Amino acid sequence: CMDENACNYNADAEVDDGSCYYAEENYDCEGNSIEPSVDYLSQIQPIFDNNCGNCHLGNSSAGLNLSDYNNLMSGGNSGDVVLPYNSAESILIQKLGPNPPSGGSQMPRNSNPLDDDVIALIALWIDQGALSTPPTCEDYLACNYQAQAECIYAEENFDCDGNCLFEVDCAGICSGES
Repeated sequence: CMDENACNYNADAEVDDGSCYYAEENYDCEGNSIEPSVDYLSQIQPIFDNNCGNCHLGNSSAGLNLSDYNNLMSGGNSGDVVLPYNSAESILIQKLGPNPPSGGSQMPRNSNPLDDDVIALIALWIDQGALSTPPTCEDYLACNYQAQAECIYAEENFDCDGNCLFEVDCAGICSGES
C-alpha cells in the first residue's frame, strides 16, 4: 500500500497493489476512539444553565439539581440520572428524548426540545465516562503526550507517524524475520 494515510502504508512499496485499508471515522488504525473529549464545564454545564434553569438549577425539581457537576452526579429522587459510559441507559438522555421513561414529560418541560446535536453531545460526554474534566495524557511515551485525551500509542515497531523503526524484511514486514 502506497497511501501514507492508510493503516497498512508501506514506505518501501513500489507498486500500488490495491491493498490499502483505512481506519473508520473517529477511530485510529487499532480501533481506538479518537473522538475529542467533551469538557463538562465549557460544553455541558452551559447547556443546563441555558435550558434547565427554571426547574433544575436553584429549585431542584424532582430532587435533581443541575447547577454543577457534583449535584448532577448526585442524581435526583429517581436515583442516578447519569450512568458513565452508558448514555442509552442514562435517565438524563432518556428524559431529553421524545419518549421519556415511565410516561414522564420530555425535558425541558414547557419549552422546545433540545436539538439532536446538543443531546448527542451530552450523550457523547456520558459515553466518554461523564468526567468533570477531560482526561489528559500524562505518559511522555504516548503519541499524544499532554493532549486532552486518553493516551494513544504507536503500533509495535513503529513511531507515532507510522514509520518502521527497524529493518524491513524481504516480505515487507517491519522487524520481521523472513
